[in-house]
Amino acid sequence: MSSPTYIASPLRSTQYWGECWAHARREVFEAKDAEPSAVAEAFDHIGAIYAIEADIRDKKLTGEKKRDYRLIHAKPRVELFFACPIGK
Repeated sequence: MSSPTYIASPLRSTQYWGECWAHARREVFEAKDAEPSAVAEAFDHIGAIYAIEADIRDKKLTGEKKRDYRLIHAKPRVELFFACPIGK
């Protein structure tokens, strides 16, 4: 089991558990009929976040290197997700 990853959204005053993207994806999926293009955009961002986490595992990054990698690569995607219509 991996350790929890917390991602602070600059657009919100809370922190999100990074591994909860699966739950976010399920909620986004429920809007697919009402807002298909917005859902596609949200899925693109979530998919990119998953890919970044896979890169971290493949590179075997830990500690500060993992945090720095997430700040550089994942944070912009998280910000884009929360800026898209479904992420708001």
